[in-house]
Amino acid sequence: LVDRPEIKDAVDAIRGPDGSLRAALDELAERIQRTREGAEGPTAADGSDESIALQDAFLRLGRDHLAVEPMSSLDGFLQTLRTAGADDEFNADRVDVTTFHAAKGLEWDIVHIAGMEKGLAPIGHAKTDDALAEEHRLIYVAITRARERLFLHWANERRFGDRISKRSPSPMLDDVAAAGRGEDPHARRTRNRERAAAAKSKVRPRGNAARAGRAQVAADDPALVALKRWRASVSKANGVPAYVVFHDSTLHAIADAMPTTHAGLARLSGIGPVKVERYGDDLLQVLSDTD
Repeated sequence: LVDRPEIKDAVDAIRGPDGSLRAALDELAERIQRTREGAEGPTAADGSDESIALQDAFLRLGRDHLAVEPMSSLDGFLQTLRTAGADDEFNADRVDVTTFHAAKGLEWDIVHIAGMEKGLAPIGHAKTDDALAEEHRLIYVAITRARERLFLHWANERRFGDRISKRSPSPMLDDVAAAGRGEDPHARRTRNRERAAAAKSKVRPRGNAARAGRAQVAADDPALVALKRWRASVSKANGVPAYVVFHDSTLHAIADAMPTTHAGLARLSGIGPVKVERYGDDLLQVLSDTD
């Protein structure tokens, strides 16, 4: 950018006696505005739209630079631009923009995650336990990309076309905060569900309450113990929390039903077709060995 004739001409025109970048950018902004209004000749030789666009880009970069270095000189800013353009040094001063999926296996010292809002994280159409578990896995991948510092961002409102939508923070932020306090996010959610179920049982018909609270196997049930041991090995091998593999409630349901086929697994709450395909054979083997 700094070697383009349009920028060289502009820099010569705006360079002040004190070499201040701030003063030079103020002058450049006025010259661009006057040029667009037709009050004076263009600052570059050809006066083309491309010339004005290049000067606009230079102006924006300069203001970004001032936000970090308020006392910078014009020459100092030009040197920064030239350094940033060198292939051997550019990688030391840049940002990478990526998706959760594409970030897997990568790490950065500082990570910013945008869009931590209800309806985006987790995505609004994730309704089943399997889909929500996948959303939790993606968030886990994203937040563990940060080596040193992690920033989570959400908006109070977003514009969708001509419509402005009010936004609220993602419920997953509570899980992140719980993990930061050393708590098990899944255990916290389980407690919340149990409290909600207890509150609903006070107003539900007795039959519905009984169906909602199906029998849970004992904590020392051999099948449940074996299933939890298997889950721990899978979570360790894949580098994900245990609840991402299966929730405790799902393991209880499996140990209670003791299915012998993939179809039997698929009929249980919290086990979708993806997990049946991925873990079905292993689960059935664990149950068979226990039996």
